[in-house]
Amino acid sequence: MSLLEADYADLFDGRPDQLGARATDLDKAADAIARATQAMVSLIDGQKSDAIDAITTTADTTRSSLSAAEKRYRGTAAALQTFAVELAPIQATAREAISRADF
Repeated sequence: MSLLEADYADLFDGRPDQLGARATDLDKAADAIARATQAMVSLIDGQKSDAIDAITTTADTTRSSLSAAEKRYRGTAAALQTFAVELAPIQATAREAISRADF
């Protein structure tokens, strides 16, 4: 590794291919959260009783938390996908520039 490469080593630490796969995993997790939320709501939808009222209150709180988690997972996945797409050409340009500079 040249001195110039060492100066920019942190640029090459990112792995765009792996980031894309991890982002897809986060998106799948968000889908699972959304399905779990819908399943929970479906269990109590249209039911009437004191027990169901208590469960509904808990379910509403849980639904709110799950919805927030789903949004965070989707937002993180989108950010990682964007980063991965933009990182690959930046790395290629930097490698080429370093190669020319070292030559």
